[in-house]
Amino acid sequence: ADVAALDRDGAALAETAATLWVGTLSQGLLAIDAASGTPRPIPRGAPQDRVRALLAEREGGLWIVSGSSLLRLAHDVVTTWSEGELHDPFVHALHETDGATLWIGTSSAGTIELRHGSPFVVRGRDEGLEGTLVFAIHARAAGGFWVTSTGGLMVYE
Repeated sequence: ADVAALDRDGAALAETAATLWVGTLSQGLLAIDAASGTPRPIPRGAPQDRVRALLAEREGGLWIVSGSSLLRLAHDVVTTWSEGELHDPFVHALHETDGATLWIGTSSAGTIELRHGSPFVVRGRDEGLEGTLVFAIHARAAGGFWVTSTGGLMVYE
């Protein structure tokens, strides 16, 4: 892994336990020891290129957006969901609300809710989302979360 090349590769960052995870467009997922800065081996099945977003979950796992797939790395096991399961090939934002629910912001389906062990639930215009291209999802201090989309800023309670 060429850690020095990260300045020109559009990296995404997340940290779990003692590992800094770096997502790059050309080198895929990189693992770096957070204390020493030295590279660590990555688990089999981790993406080798086009990592666009990362999210460290409260339970210690890692969510990864690569190409048109969503992946979850937990206990050195990689689980993959494809474009068809996601209802949209492009994921722009990830947000974990309560340790059991992942919210996914997409380019055309709006938000997608994934509760551990349950199927994906699309939350788009029919559920009150003003725009279906979601740019960001962020925790709200008063509970719920903020969503920015082509329809503006809104709150999910």
